[in-house]
This record gives sequence, structure tokens and C-alpha cells, in this order.
Amino acid sequence: MRGIYMEIKQFEINDKVIDAFNYGFSDYVVPLPYMNRGVFINRMIISNCTKYSCSSICIHDGQVVGVLLASENENIFMVNALCVIPEFRGKGAAKLLMNDAVKKSKRKKIVLEVIRENYRAINFYKNMGFEITGNIAYINGRIEHIRKSKDISIRDLSINEIFECQNLIDIPVNWQNRIQCIMTQDFIGKGCFINDEIAGFIIYTD
Repeated sequence: MRGIYMEIKQFEINDKVIDAFNYGFSDYVVPLPYMNRGVFINRMIISNCTKYSCSSICIHDGQVVGVLLASENENIFMVNALCVIPEFRGKGAAKLLMNDAVKKSKRKKIVLEVIRENYRAINFYKNMGFEITGNIAYINGRIEHIRKSKDISIRDLSINEIFECQNLIDIPVNWQNRIQCIMTQDFIGKGCFINDEIAGFIIYTD
């Protein structure tokens, strides 16, 4: 497969693209369940605020071998997902996709998230010039009921209050919970107040 020809094309949704995406993530560090067209659109396009104009696919001989999904706002270009089917890894497809993303970013800050144990991806992004700037913890478990103090109150937060809260914290916020994404969804925001001062907040979708 030395010297194979691959080209980058504008992202579109069709069966070939969805099949390549599922295949590219079929052996991922964290198992990703198969997504049909509806699930793919809801999870990867709508929930991630993916923009077609920011995203691209890599083609070889009519076959989709790689997919890059991305979003952007005024200051940030976010790579939401990048995958290459197993047979074409290490052949330059990922680099072609990322180079295309760099062009589309128009000098905006490019941000992406990688699972800590995905060493191959981390090395790839480092070789592309990226640096690790923070860590985001994803927790799965059951929340036990906790009796709260009378000094603590919980109330709904408006979109403006959420924006203010995010500006106050000095930790990374995942893309799906940033303002530009939650504004496109039915979200719920709750704030924890101690003596009427904000102490914490949570954002989730029902």
C-alpha cells in the first residue's frame, strides 16, 4: 500500500461515511456502540454542534477511509472526532484530515480531547504540534442522596448565569457543555448556593 493516493473531500452524511465512522471506532480504547443514521446524527452532529463546513472525509478509490468531525465558534476550532479505518492507519490519512482542519480553522485555536490511554493518538497529535493543556474527568456511577445543610440552596440557572459560572472556574470544560452547544439543546442547569453565593453548578440534558 506504499504510495497510495488519498484525497480529502467535504463531509456529507451517507451510508459510506457512517459505515467508515463505525468501523474506524470499532476497536477504540473505549467501546463505541454501532450507530445507525439517526443515532449518528443525534450523537455526533447535533449534540456536538458539528458543522459540515468544518468537517471532512478521506477517500481512497471511492472508499471512505477516514472521517473528521469538527465545530467552531468565534475563537475556537474544535475537533470532535477523528477516525481512520484499521487498514489505512499509519498511511497518512489522519495527517491529511488534520492538515485540512488546520486550513479550515483559519488560525483559530484548535482544541481536541483524547482519552488518556489512547497513546497512539496522543503521540500523533503531539507530532502534529499539539500540547496537553488540561484533563477532563468523566465519571460514571450512582449518586446517593445527601442531606444538605440549611445554608445550601439549589436553583435553576439561566444561560447567562451558566456562562458566568464557566468563566469563573479554572478547569477545562468539555465541548458539549460549552455555551455554543448547550444553547442548541434542551439543557438543565442547576446552581448550588451557600449563603447566596455560587459554590458549584451542573449542566445536563434530560
